[in-house]
Amino acid sequence: LRIYRLDELMMFIGDFAWFYLSARDMLLTGNIPLVGIASSHTWVYQGPLWTYILAIPLLVSNFNPISGAYLSAFMGVVTVFLMYKIGSAMFSKNLGLIAAALFATSPLVVIHARMPYHTSFIPLVALLLVFFIYKWVKGDIRFLPFVFFALGILYNLELATMVFWILLMLVFAYGIIKRERWFTKAINPKIILLSVFLFLLSVLPMIIYDFKENSGFYQITAFFRLIKIYLFSGSFVLSLESMRNIFSSLFTYNERLVFLG
Repeated sequence: LRIYRLDELMMFIGDFAWFYLSARDMLLTGNIPLVGIASSHTWVYQGPLWTYILAIPLLVSNFNPISGAYLSAFMGVVTVFLMYKIGSAMFSKNLGLIAAALFATSPLVVIHARMPYHTSFIPLVALLLVFFIYKWVKGDIRFLPFVFFALGILYNLELATMVFWILLMLVFAYGIIKRERWFTKAINPKIILLSVFLFLLSVLPMIIYDFKENSGFYQITAFFRLIKIYLFSGSFVLSLESMRNIFSSLFTYNERLVFLG
């Protein structure tokens, strides 16, 4: 499903081309970009990680554009396998198999797995993030630094993955309120330092960009700035109509997980 007639049916839009040109220029000039394409808020950019990843298949294939889609498709297959393994570890083999089967054949998932785009890697890293959190709350604090590393990678791939930060905040709040042992064990200087180091390492190019451009750290603090925009700007309205639109979008995407349209 992920590679069928990919050389004929691969999508290719302007945003894809932006990353292709960025990766090509990096390989030909040696100038490493520190940020990716501009986001919908044009004063902040996506991370450059997809440019770095895309450069590998382009270099190996002598700049054949289909190589990026094959990489995304391959990682999509890896994600299906991990869905089975992680689902089995967290629940049962039967549930892991069902989850993997649904993920392997979902039209929306398949379409995204066939795109040579920075969003194609999000399911893989998000799945690992959930597994790392699971292992941490089961008592293995060694996985906490990997939680922060995965958050940094997700932030580098797509700024919208900042919603996962809220998930981690809720996990922390639960641990504090319930005084869970997995939380108190994590208050360890070595664990905290390693967590901070891995997160900063994963977003290092964006930090360098902020220093270089003297931008007021817009890139690395986008999460808090966007919250401020939506909550305290005059355009923010929490109405029944806005809530209806949000749920309508959610239902539409959930429908596409099962039916192509």
